[in-house]
Amino acid sequence: MASTSVQANTCVGTYHYMSPERISSEISEGSHYYKSDIWSMGIVLLECATGQFPYSPPDQGEVWANVFELMGAIVEQPEPRAPSDQFSQSFAHSYLHGKD
Repeated sequence: MASTSVQANTCVGTYHYMSPERISSEISEGSHYYKSDIWSMGIVLLECATGQFPYSPPDQGEVWANVFELMGAIVEQPEPRAPSDQFSQSFAHSYLHGKD
């Protein structure tokens, strides 16, 4: 059985919900930024709010060929936004922008 320290540095999950810096390993091994968790939670919330994953594959119905293609789409596509007519602006301001 692997030691606890090896298990702690193992990546499990889907890249679709990981922040770009976690995917590209810009954060050194063993460290974990809370902003990466906020990114992941934001992707889940947007998916729940809109009913679709915020970053669409190049051709609808296809899957991402690899994680680098997904990263390219994240960088090149505009930031996904929930429909403003369905969500409170005060929620968006206070929670999504980190302001009181």
